[in-house]
This record gives sequence, C-alpha cells and structure tokens, in this order.
Amino acid sequence: MKQNTDNEKPVPERVAHVELSDQHVKLRTVLLIALACVTLVSMLFGLNALIGAKAGMQEITLDATGTFECCKYFTFYYDIGADGSSPAAQKKALRSLYAKAVTESYQLFCADTEYENEINLSYLNSHPNTDIKVPHALYEALSTLENSNTRYHYLAPAYELYASLFRCSDDVEAASYDPRQNASLRAFFIQCAAYANDPASVGLDLLGGDTVRLFVSDEYMHFAGDNAITCYVDLLWLKNAFCTDYIASVLRENGYTRGTVISYDGFICHLGDAPETQFDYTFSHRQDNVIAAWKTLSFSHPASIVYLHDYPFGYEDEDNYYVYGSGETVFPFVDVSDGMYKCAAPEIVACSADMSLAELALRIAPVFIADTLDKQALGALESSGIDIYMHP
Repeated sequence: MKQNTDNEKPVPERVAHVELSDQHVKLRTVLLIALACVTLVSMLFGLNALIGAKAGMQEITLDATGTFECCKYFTFYYDIGADGSSPAAQKKALRSLYAKAVTESYQLFCADTEYENEINLSYLNSHPNTDIKVPHALYEALSTLENSNTRYHYLAPAYELYASLFRCSDDVEAASYDPRQNASLRAFFIQCAAYANDPASVGLDLLGGDTVRLFVSDEYMHFAGDNAITCYVDLLWLKNAFCTDYIASVLRENGYTRGTVISYDGFICHLGDAPETQFDYTFSHRQDNVIAAWKTLSFSHPASIVYLHDYPFGYEDEDNYYVYGSGETVFPFVDVSDGMYKCAAPEIVACSADMSLAELALRIAPVFIADTLDKQALGALESSGIDIYMHP
C-alpha cells in the first residue's frame, strides 16, 4: 500500500490577521525562545536517528496503528549494515519494505474484507462459480492448499463461529458458541465439516494463468443462504503461515537475507544465510495449566519453524483462544472430519530447511489436530526430513 509522503500543506484561502497586545511581550518572548529550543532539540534528535543508526542485529519496529495495525502481529529482526550498507539508509529502506509486505499479506489472505482495487481471498468468497484472475501470490497459496490433500481451508463457516467464541467475555457466552457444550451447535458444526470434507460440495479449480474458480454446489449454496454463510474458504490458524511466507519472499526478492520474521502465534522464518546471523528461540510447554520455558533452538541457516500450541502464548495470541475459568481451553485447531477443536499434544515444533511455513504447517496438521498422537505418522514426518520436537 502506497504511503502519502507529501508534507506540503494546502494554502488557506484566507489569512486572519490578529493584533497582539504589548501587555505580555516578555512572556511571549520567553515562550518563543522555549519553542525554538524544543524545535532545535527535536531536529537534532531526528538528525541523530538518521545518521547515528547502529549496525548489528536489531528489531525493525513500526508504529502498529492505522494502516499498519497488522504489523503488531509480527516481529522482525535484521542484521543492519552487515553487508557494508549504511546502517541508517538500510534501516529506513527495510522499514518501508517490511511495512508494505506485512500490509499486503494481511489484505491478500483476508477472507471476510475486500479492499479497493484488490483481488483477495474475500473477493474470491463473494464470487463463487466464477473464473477469477487473482494475484500470483494468492494463486500460489491456493495451489499449496490444494496440493496438501487437506481440506482445513474449507471449514470457513465453522471458523467464523470459533472466532466469535474467542471474542466472548464470559464463560456463559462462550459455552453458547462451544460445540462441545451446545448440542444444537455441534450438529451445525458437523454439517459444516461434512460439506468442507466433500469435493462435490466445495473446491478450488486452479485453471492456470493465475485464474481460479471457487466451486460451490447448489446444495451447499442453499445451506449457506439458510444459515447466513458468506465465506467458503478461510485460513484461521493458517493465515499467519502464509503471511509470514509472503513477507519473507518480499524480503528475499529485494536482497535482504540476514534476518528473522516471527508471527505472534508461532510461525518463524529465519532468512539468515551467514553464521553470524544465528537466531535463538525458546519454546514453551504447558503442563497442568502451567506454561514454562522448555527448549531453545538455534538456527544459522535458512529455516522454516512452525510452533503450534493448544494454549495462548503472549498477549496477541489470546485472540485465537478462549480459556474458561476452570482452565479448559478452546483453541483454533479444528478437525475437518467433525468440526471439533482438538490437539493430540500441548504443542509441537517442526523445522524444515526446504519447505515454506505453510507447507510445513499443512504437513504436521493431521498429526497435531487429532484425538490421539499417531506415533507412526510422526515417525514418517521425521523420515521425510522434518525435524520434530515434542515434550517427553
């Protein structure tokens, strides 16, 4: 999204002339001197920030408000000036590129809000059974989803209700949205899962040339109309995997490969291509509702790291969970077989040097989103080259 960098102010049509009394000349003089001093200090501070930026690994921060509000969901560290560039100039360029990439990613993969002159996931949802030419990055993401042989992305109607549950303010309200506690709602979730799991009801036809058709059967459209469903494809817990991949790809395409991008909910892309860019991350483990540091891993080469957990980890992460007063937690990991939230373990950490975050998340999801842990399937993942870490 293009930022307005024009600092010129419009010339007013009329200028009011106000006669000042000589009664407080001294006071006005003191105030003017004070204002001049403040202005000078501000200018010197800004100049120092511009020419005095230090080299080394540091966080690239943004004002996560307004247009860039979605930046609060990510943390970005970069080894400033390591390639011989001016630290100040590189940091300025990185901030601009990073802000643009984050905003573009969040809009592109948004399933329920359309943006002016943009074709995104929401636009696709509002135009079922129509050939739509989408941005190449979205086409690639949809291809990743279809090639995974999973159908989590078709659970959009169930995801919408889970999102409402996560926003509840008390246990009584939450229980009304919880399919494990509300029998009639459970039946609805099971029906939504049945449609999501049926290729004859909903699917994505990838037609080539970045053109895609969201197929929705007449029966499913009728069901959707009766239940005020407007969204057929959504990512929910997968969204930040795709967003982080997008941000990382933009950085790499522009020659920035000495940093790490981290989403608040556990998707980590280490771009580092030199030993001095080593990145350390400490993962947590939950036991008896107590969350404590568990394992620290170090990365000095490019890697995708997925950390899925059935409990909120950090302030922003609370938007994706609901914790009852009893400590029982509702999380966003939903089984496409029945629409119920479930996890086979408190957390799982998966690392790959070859896969994108989205590909990696989709590979481990069937093992993690289950009633019990399938150790044979877990072993197959490790045999395929994925490093898996789980608490004993």
